[in-house]
Amino acid sequence: MKYEDLVRLKIDVQTNNDRNFLELSTLFDKPDFLEWLSKIRNKYGLDQLVRIEDYDTKLDEIGCSGKQGKFDLSIYGEKIGSEIIEYAKENATWFDGIESDNVDLFQLIDTHISILCYLFRRPPYFFDYIKQAVVCGAVEGDLFYPTQYHIVENDTLRTTTGSFQLPQIVISVSPTSTDLEIKEQVMFARHLLKTDKRLTYYKPRVDKVNKIRAYREWYWQHLAGKTYVQISTDWMNNPDIDSSDSGSDENRVLKGVAYYKKLLSI
Repeated sequence: MKYEDLVRLKIDVQTNNDRNFLELSTLFDKPDFLEWLSKIRNKYGLDQLVRIEDYDTKLDEIGCSGKQGKFDLSIYGEKIGSEIIEYAKENATWFDGIESDNVDLFQLIDTHISILCYLFRRPPYFFDYIKQAVVCGAVEGDLFYPTQYHIVENDTLRTTTGSFQLPQIVISVSPTSTDLEIKEQVMFARHLLKTDKRLTYYKPRVDKVNKIRAYREWYWQHLAGKTYVQISTDWMNNPDIDSSDSGSDENRVLKGVAYYKKLLSI
């Protein structure tokens, strides 16, 4: 995909939380993620983005559209499509659903979002934000909660209407559970996240990058065609920039862009 096409697809990550900004941006800015996001939009007529405040209304519209179809793996290419099918064979529910000729539009889109979680090794809690990025081109990052409680019914925690979702760890708590018992289960869960192949997702950068917002902005400006000198000059002349960033010369910009590209490779 050409650089100018990538620039047009940039996702607006709306959050004051630096960790959330880092986690979401370093997924949404991956060139191959944006390429597949664009293909999903084109496939299902979602190119006309909606405002975040209209997101729920748009989902209702999709759910009530009555449109149905068969799931199409071709947008991922033959090699990745085959990989997905092999994975699907180990998940009978998903495999049955993926072969159906009459899957409703809402489920088709949800299945694509689940596949993106799978391909980029992101846990299920990324699902809603990827979906919002597809529909809105922006996300409410302040609502991004990697750690939260759920009430589980029918022995299954469902985070999607799609035919498939990635596994996740849920700690069961009873009225007699003690703080010590809960802490012990958290330790076991953390061990599983590191050792169980089904749960070993990407390795997040939990350390906060102080200049992550600047690095991201420089990355996109450079992608849009600006030189490091131009970026540096514009940045230092911007009255909205914090005084601690005023000394961002072209070498610092270059290093910042290089570091951000490294984050995108994780």
